[in-house]
Amino acid sequence: MDAKESELVHRIHNKFIENSFDELDVYSFFILIREKSRSNKFIREMGDFIAHREKSKGDIKDYLERNENILINLGKAAGTMKIDDVFSFKQIRNGINNFFTTNGLTKLSNETINCIILCMISILQEVKLFDPTTKREIGKLIFALSSKNIFLNGEIKIPKDDTFIRAQFPVLSCKNVFHPLESIDRWDTPRDLNGGIIKIVNKSNKHIIKLCD
Repeated sequence: MDAKESELVHRIHNKFIENSFDELDVYSFFILIREKSRSNKFIREMGDFIAHREKSKGDIKDYLERNENILINLGKAAGTMKIDDVFSFKQIRNGINNFFTTNGLTKLSNETINCIILCMISILQEVKLFDPTTKREIGKLIFALSSKNIFLNGEIKIPKDDTFIRAQFPVLSCKNVFHPLESIDRWDTPRDLNGGIIKIVNKSNKHIIKLCD
């Protein structure tokens, strides 16, 4: 990194440490460092995905396509089919902290990483999903939350007879310590906030989920 890039990284790192950042800081962070971290798989993939929201290559796009195939073939294949987040909390934490320690900066706490994931979820909402063969739009990424967790879910349309059914699967998730919510059933089924677009703002070093105007 040149001197100005290093200064910007230090400034963002300070905001992370102080918990004074919002989603625009997280967006700027990944855009700034993605070309400087090609060997850091998580930073590279997330930076590229944020920069090119509808790109057709990479591990995240492959992950979305694999899960689409799992849902399309649900009930047709033998055995158990499990869908996990594209990146676990540990992978995200280690990817971010490896970047900072490599550049002589301190690690971030688990609580701060959880807030960063919340901002990532907000940033990636509404990304469109396309069939890799036909290029037809089949769904999108949506923001959803339950009493315990907040999710970036992939929502796709699965052909069934002469119509479609909607199915969702998790892409990213974080602990819900931001928005008190009662569980609507024993599965704590996630739901969106009235179908609106949300943003993550910071007030007095606390992250708040708000509907966009």
